[in-house]
Amino acid sequence: MAVYIKNAIESDSGVIGKAMREQFEKLVFEPLLKTILDTSQASGLVIVVDTLNEYKRDNDVKLIINLFSRVKSLAPLRLRIFVTSRPKLPIRLGFSAIRSKFQNLILHEIPEPILKHNISAYLEHKLARIRGEYNASISKERQLSSS
Repeated sequence: MAVYIKNAIESDSGVIGKAMREQFEKLVFEPLLKTILDTSQASGLVIVVDTLNEYKRDNDVKLIINLFSRVKSLAPLRLRIFVTSRPKLPIRLGFSAIRSKFQNLILHEIPEPILKHNISAYLEHKLARIRGEYNASISKERQLSSS
């Protein structure tokens, strides 16, 4: 999908300054359509919209939610849109206005054992990566053990 987005920007570099609907059409919807046609890449995609609550204008938030709800028409594509946000009123209203499937996951309602496991797994992965990078940069006798 990134190739199609890059091509859209190269063919119209001013698309970034255009209205949100046109940006969505050129930078999201059309690249998704092209991805469907390219069956080698149509296995599954995830789009992440991080901190939606930081948009200043309430109407923009509702519009973004509405625009992303349009992609449900792209049935052959296994697409998930992952939105992170605080549950501000415009966001709750935006989601209640669409008739798409969505799952609301409230972090403070996740059972504590699951949170502890996820945090531990994340930290173990990151620390192992840091150890690997460190060990690759120094002599063998100064390297950290795997434990």
